Amino acid sequence: EVAARNRRERAKILSRLLSLSDESSSAGASAAPPQRGSTFVISVPCTEVACPKLRHVLYLLATYYTVCVVLVVPSSTELDGVKNIVSQLRGTDGDSEFLDADLLPDHRIVASSNSTGRIAFVRQLSRVEIVLDVDHEVKTQLTRFGYRVINYKKNKLDKKGVSELGSQLLS
Repeated sequence: EVAARNRRERAKILSRLLSLSDESSSAGASAAPPQRGSTFVISVPCTEVACPKLRHVLYLLATYYTVCVVLVVPSSTELDGVKNIVSQLRGTDGDSEFLDADLLPDHRIVASSNSTGRIAFVRQLSRVEIVLDVDHEVKTQLTRFGYRVINYKKNKLDKKGVSELGSQLLS
C-alpha cells in the first residue's frame, strides 16, 4: 500500500513538473515522463532545506530516479555551514522521508554559491533529464546545450515552513 501511494504521489509530482515545463517552453508540446533511473538535478536554496514538503518531493523522486541536489549557499558559507545545511536537508532519522545516504548519497549533494557553478555541475553530468533551478540565467545557459530546465520561484519558507517548490509540487 505504501508503494502504491508513493507511485501515485510521484506521478502527481511528475505531472506538475511537466506542466511547469510546458508553461515555460515556447513549443507547448507535452513531454514524456522520464524513464526510471533518469537523472534530475535540483537546486535548493539553503533557506528552504528545512521544508518537509520539499524533503518529501526529494524522497519520492530519489526512490525512482537518480537525484543530484545543488545547495544554493552564500559565498561566505564555510564547510561546517554546508554540513549543517546537508543535515537539515536530510531530516531526522526516523522520519518517514528521511533522506539517508543510501537514498541520496553524499556525492550527489553539492554546494554552489553562484549560477556559473550550477551550470558547470550540470554540464559535467551525462544524460541529465530535468534540471530544476531558481535562477533564470541557469535556464538560459543550459537550454542552449539542449537541457530541459524548469525554473521555480525562490522564497523563504512560509509561516508553515513550506518552500515554493514544495508547495508547487505537493498540495
